[in-house]
Amino acid sequence: MNRFPILKQFLKYTCFWFGIFFLFHCARQHPAVDQNEVAFKQALLDLQKQIEESTRSKIISTEPNGDGSFTTRIRSVSYDVWIKYNFADKSQAFVSDTSGGWDVGFQRFKLQTNSGLTHSEGQGGACMANPAVTDFETAASSTSTALGCTNVSFSSDTNVSELASGGVQTNYVGNDVLNKWFNYSLAFLQPNYKVFVIRSNTGNEYYLFQITGYYNPEGTSAHPTIRWKQIQY
Repeated sequence: MNRFPILKQFLKYTCFWFGIFFLFHCARQHPAVDQNEVAFKQALLDLQKQIEESTRSKIISTEPNGDGSFTTRIRSVSYDVWIKYNFADKSQAFVSDTSGGWDVGFQRFKLQTNSGLTHSEGQGGACMANPAVTDFETAASSTSTALGCTNVSFSSDTNVSELASGGVQTNYVGNDVLNKWFNYSLAFLQPNYKVFVIRSNTGNEYYLFQITGYYNPEGTSAHPTIRWKQIQY
């Protein structure tokens, strides 16, 4: 027999209203999500991603020129990271320095090949056309040997000391032949359009190589543009 029916009813309703009060209080403490605030935060995240993307070194694009040659654009803005490129794959190679699978590396104005002190087991290297050539079309109809680049003429990577933008002396491991691609004046690096031959990391393919630009359309440095084409030995 229930001896306290009124007390139980009182406790029941008290718990009910206390629950309502608790939910209302929590709602006041944690108001509904403001969609404008969410949109603003998302816009900030998108902007941050754009900034990070714009400062990340990478191969931007490779486009055919219709004559067997290609134009590749690179963002090599990092002072620490080398961007590797594989000619045969026409793409960036996400590998370490001391591995195969890449032919030429970019870091700002500096260049490497898969050889020498960069990778002792690499069979790459670089050679400047001899006599010097600046007309890519003329060189493209020739062979590596006819351009004065027999296998014994290719230089491997070594310690390089170079006068960079701003007159700063820079020391690094790279290819001292390839790094003769520019003229330095008034704190600007301008291509001299000299034509080089790069030997692939496997040692059995040869690529005509010319740097045609170092600045992007906005005038930012460390955005080299290269023209290249595979040629016969």
